[in-house]
Amino acid sequence: MSKEFQNPFAALRDPEVARDERRLNYAFIVVVILILAVLVYFAVQKGTGRLSESGPGTCLALSEEYCASGKLVSYPQNKIFVGFNLAASSTIYAPFDGYFDFGKDGGSVEQYAETASSTGQYFEFFGYMTPLQESGAYVKKGAPVAQVTGQVIDQISNSNLLLDFQSVSPNRQKTPDLSLTHQYFSEVKI
Repeated sequence: MSKEFQNPFAALRDPEVARDERRLNYAFIVVVILILAVLVYFAVQKGTGRLSESGPGTCLALSEEYCASGKLVSYPQNKIFVGFNLAASSTIYAPFDGYFDFGKDGGSVEQYAETASSTGQYFEFFGYMTPLQESGAYVKKGAPVAQVTGQVIDQISNSNLLLDFQSVSPNRQKTPDLSLTHQYFSEVKI
């Protein structure tokens, strides 16, 4: 019972086997290229800050990566805001249901926007931004309302977004509400 030795490479001499092997090699190369392309795409998106945004974070107004990054900023007429330095195209979300308003502050180039709730709470933010909702639109909590351009609005703090919360006082005046600000941005020292 002698068994003949068979060369394992002998099958490669068969033209059909060789053709099938070349097809497998090409398919493998295409799969590797596709995987690399996907990895490069995600690396570029992460570098521009667009990949990380998956909706509002625990602060409800910004994506999670920015919720704790704010700092108190004194801006025009010593009004206190929470300032942020966000990546360009970062999204601002409505922290509660309400009406969205967008405009220019006193004719200057900086823009303001606010979401007003039916309970008399206001979420105001200033900076250079692109609105994602029509002014006067009713927005639901968590809806994207604007994107920052990345241009700095306050040179001292290097902030490109300033925000605050206000409540309507008994005499119908909007007044800063630091407790409401702290409720949404609890990690910011107020």
